[in-house]
Amino acid sequence: MSFREMLLALAVPVLLWFGLSRICDLLWHRPWIAGAVLCALILIASVLALVNTVRERRAAYKAGEELRQMRLCYPACHVKRLRGGDWFLTDRATGREYEIPREETADA
Repeated sequence: MSFREMLLALAVPVLLWFGLSRICDLLWHRPWIAGAVLCALILIASVLALVNTVRERRAAYKAGEELRQMRLCYPACHVKRLRGGDWFLTDRATGREYEIPREETADA
């Protein structure tokens, strides 16, 4: 974590605290309400960050499993996942693109 990120992580809650306490003073509410609202906001942000982390880990695991399966299916090829979701296979022996054989449908 850089100095700028640490400063931002400290400045945002302090500014929120001062802003919320000022709003509570203007609306004649008790001062602890600002602290409760700030804690609730921090809790919500923490839960959302945790959910996002779990989602990213699951996506990375799924991508790794798909890559492993493709490497097992085509052991004589280098396997690369393209941005569009397609696979690019390179034959290890020749260095040329390996065409994945398409299965013919029996409907015709």
